[in-house]
Amino acid sequence: MTRQIAVDYPTQIRANCICPGTVDSPFVEGYLEKYHKHEKEKVRAELNQRQPIGRLGRPEEIANLALYLCSPEAAFVTGSIMAIDGGWTAA
Repeated sequence: MTRQIAVDYPTQIRANCICPGTVDSPFVEGYLEKYHKHEKEKVRAELNQRQPIGRLGRPEEIANLALYLCSPEAAFVTGSIMAIDGGWTAA
């Protein structure tokens, strides 16, 4: 859909998609609390280890990509699907 919008409206809209990996966020904390209450640190360590970069993403890293895509510096970027996942899709 992102690419189709970029093709259909090339001068009106810049359409891009951010595909984040696992991010150290309130969502992850809620998941750990709900499903792994008695082993949160163990599961958190497993989440970190499964990332090729060795850690979870930080919210500000995703935000910085969004800010870039909204900036004039990204004026030539459209129709892109950007993974920001610590190497997960490359592995």
